[in-house]
Amino acid sequence: MNDEPDIAPPNYPEPDVTDVPPDYSAGTLYTIGRHKFHTPLVQVSHLKAHLCLLRAIHDLKQTVTAGEDSRIPPQVSALEPWKRWTWFVSLAVERFERWLTTMQPSPLSQWIQEELPPVDVLMVWQAYMLNPIWYAEDCDRIPMLRKLRTLGRRLLTALMEVGDINEHNPSSARRDRWVDRTHTTFDPLDAAMLLKMHSVECPQCSTRIDCPFIDPLGTGYSQLNFTAQCTSCSLVLTRESLAVVKFTHDFALNPQSPEDLDAYGDGVCMAGTLRSVQKGITRAQAMDVKAFILGCYPLSRPTSTTSKWEWQQAIYKTTGFSMTPILAAILSPMTAKSFNVQRVLSAYSDDRPFSVDLVGSVVRLSTFVDELYNAHWLEPGHFGEDAEDDLVLSQAISRYHAFLDLIATSTGPKILFVPTLDIDLVWHTHQMMGDVYHAKCAKYLQRFLDHYDRVEENMLAYCFDATSRAWKDRFGLQYSYCGCALPGDKIGDRLSRLKSRLRNSLNTTGDLVPLQREDAVLATHASVHNAFPFPGKGPIREKRLEKIRKRTHRDRKKEQPNVPHEPAFLHFLPIYKEPKGQSVVPNDVVLSYSWVLGGGIGNDGYTIPSGGANDSGVLSMYMGPSTNVLNI
Repeated sequence: MNDEPDIAPPNYPEPDVTDVPPDYSAGTLYTIGRHKFHTPLVQVSHLKAHLCLLRAIHDLKQTVTAGEDSRIPPQVSALEPWKRWTWFVSLAVERFERWLTTMQPSPLSQWIQEELPPVDVLMVWQAYMLNPIWYAEDCDRIPMLRKLRTLGRRLLTALMEVGDINEHNPSSARRDRWVDRTHTTFDPLDAAMLLKMHSVECPQCSTRIDCPFIDPLGTGYSQLNFTAQCTSCSLVLTRESLAVVKFTHDFALNPQSPEDLDAYGDGVCMAGTLRSVQKGITRAQAMDVKAFILGCYPLSRPTSTTSKWEWQQAIYKTTGFSMTPILAAILSPMTAKSFNVQRVLSAYSDDRPFSVDLVGSVVRLSTFVDELYNAHWLEPGHFGEDAEDDLVLSQAISRYHAFLDLIATSTGPKILFVPTLDIDLVWHTHQMMGDVYHAKCAKYLQRFLDHYDRVEENMLAYCFDATSRAWKDRFGLQYSYCGCALPGDKIGDRLSRLKSRLRNSLNTTGDLVPLQREDAVLATHASVHNAFPFPGKGPIREKRLEKIRKRTHRDRKKEQPNVPHEPAFLHFLPIYKEPKGQSVVPNDVVLSYSWVLGGGIGNDGYTIPSGGANDSGVLSMYMGPSTNVLNI
């Protein structure tokens, strides 16, 4: 990113009697645009069940990153904590996929007794649902995922039914059934000790190849330099070649073939073409895109009599199992059709059936979990039956509705609204309702609200600043009360904000102003778990962070101390210039792009790209960092 963008908070229509900033009071009235209703989209009981799951995830991460559990292999124990966690998450994704292949929908109580998976698998499932457009599309396209669509909001309702998931004790029969179906033990750490191989199929001779997740040479399936050689035909497989195989499989499905339609249904469409934010399901458009790219040379079918297998082999030979020729073939034609080729290719990064990098999604989710833990929201019994505890959660729910109202009523330049921790918690909980979430978005926002899982840190900082100013314009209140420096702040700005907080503390009847409780105030901190820095900027980022810490320590001597916590962003940003009307928002999910072309996680923890343009002159469409590989 070069200079700061010329953006301003969204413009809003002049208020009238039917469209005025909502006057919130706990649990009585919620407003989104011109819609007013009394039953919130998310209940306090939903949040409590969700928080129990997040506490279980936090405890699991603490155990893994500590590296002291005897069930963690010695080679993994020697790694840095974040690498241990990434390795563990890759095993959890493997277990999630195995569970999906055998899981059967059934009534809730029976399903909990027979199908409810372990915490690590629930963690992956939740992270998947926090990519709502991708999740919905995959449930339409991918045969093994269609049963998840039939489950709807089952994840959330199951969590509410079992109570505290941390105390849930599945029966021995349930554990035995899990072992029989997935060939791993029920306990995640027991499984981590025993689960060592990921199986892939050779695309040339169909031989199954068992690949270790981690090996001393750094060529394991979870590692940066993954390679595996077929024992039958000697083909060398890499992560990129597996991505080519996955792309070619989907590419070769014919939307005009009754056989393919019967076997795959909407799966004949390419990933990233079936659903859009504005229109929902766009089957006709997806079919048009597929028909269009089928004619892209050199990917087109050689002759009408060429079999599907022969066609796939021809693509492998033409591309050399590289994504570069594929990108070169479809980039210009799809760009000419104004279609987001980045979104399509982001779904093809390995051999997993999912269109989302679930390892990266879980790692980012766990950052959000850490933020909530630091705000004390995950302490056992923290939100009990006390009325004040419920009020804190009710305020978070009201702030989420106001956040949706902000989106619904925005008429200015298109920006990416950035939630605070409390709003993001409610938003995550709402997304766990599956199709119910999409239906409510369509009703109240007239579109499908996606949750951008990866946004570059500078962009996130700019957009948080815009959100804060838009919130103040709409509701006449501050957005964040945690006391950390906002983009562009000077000491006078923070002193002014402190005085405003003190004034607001005299009247906390409105649900948009948090109670003067440490946990409630901390939760208005910016939610930045989906932020990533520019590739290769780790050392620079750390220097900026240290500079901000020193500046914050200095400035706090001049104002009332706040609860100590890390700053949300690493750049102090200027106030807005006059708007020029441009969009400051990811184009659909451009900023969620995670396909890696020869890159990986470097020693500083940030992704090292393969570098600029490739040999064919096509720029690598790289948005780093990808957390699904380890430089170990």
